[in-house]
Amino acid sequence: MAAPNNSSPVISVFTGDITSLKVDAIVNATNPWLLGREECNLSGVDAARHLAAGSGLQEECNRLGCCRTGQAKITNGYNLPAKYVIHAVGPVYEREENDMPLWLSLCFYNALLCADEYGLRSIAFPSSGFGSYAFQVHKTADIAVRVVSGFLKEETSVQEIIFCCLTQHHLEVYRKACNKIWPETKT
Repeated sequence: MAAPNNSSPVISVFTGDITSLKVDAIVNATNPWLLGREECNLSGVDAARHLAAGSGLQEECNRLGCCRTGQAKITNGYNLPAKYVIHAVGPVYEREENDMPLWLSLCFYNALLCADEYGLRSIAFPSSGFGSYAFQVHKTADIAVRVVSGFLKEETSVQEIIFCCLTQHHLEVYRKACNKIWPETKT
């Protein structure tokens, strides 16, 4: 792990487009094959991130191979303002219903480990994506904030976490979860 900065870590929540953020890394909730292109009959936020990054992202993902549920892999950001994209594979509710909290915890933790291994300081997580696997957003938010706040208490290069929300509802859910665990959350 990289040595932390002497400043206090920051968690913030806001509504906006994660692909427009100038951070060290954005997290992409993806499928095991790291395929996000619409040509692969996939749509949604994952496809939008791939399209915004350009064809280089998919080419690098193809070289990485598959990624198991709960794991994370890092690629360059290509045309995105973020230097890197961390691809985390979320669980599928119908298949892994009983273990959803464990798998989601691993997604967030392993994405943070990737960021720390690369010495990154700022990382943005989507409020959707992991929730699109039919897991309630409030449960996802509670897990995300618990994992992130625990990680920030350890020695790490990561000093800024952003939860990027697509809707006002997600913003309120994440804000409430943060206020329970990390009261100094910025919104």
